[in-house]
Amino acid sequence: MTLFDVVRSSPEMIQHIQESVCKTLKIYARSEIVPKSHFFKSHAGDSEITIIGMLDLKEENNTSVLSLGFAHAVFVKIYENMFQEQLTEVSLETADLAGELINIVFQSIDPELRKRGHRFETSLPKVLTKSDLHRWVTISADQSLVLPFSTEYGDMLFEVFETKG
Repeated sequence: MTLFDVVRSSPEMIQHIQESVCKTLKIYARSEIVPKSHFFKSHAGDSEITIIGMLDLKEENNTSVLSLGFAHAVFVKIYENMFQEQLTEVSLETADLAGELINIVFQSIDPELRKRGHRFETSLPKVLTKSDLHRWVTISADQSLVLPFSTEYGDMLFEVFETKG
């Protein structure tokens, strides 16, 4: 079973993930986060998203991917709120924050998954920036669960999908 299968069949798990994302970003980014209605869609790139933190999750022979995507303005404000310094340019080094945040979110939902009998082995976080977002669009997946959030600076997306192969 993939994480996508777990959340697709469990509305309370979707709510738990939404709460985890909100709590993580409110604490670490000192930013108000408002969840929007989740939806399922075919996986495709989103033009407003310019920074993505990703984790691969494996359970048995199944792989799931968790991602947290930020519009440029949202990422900059979260970075500045966390580190109390102005961010003039998003580099690979500063974009690592997206990978750290997706990791923190996963650590907050993992205990609930374990209670349900799921133990996912995680990869190190990966980060994609505007220059390599083409890799995001080429990830092969049938469908994904999208949890959108709004902030005073713009929108962000949390996405869960199953990769093929």
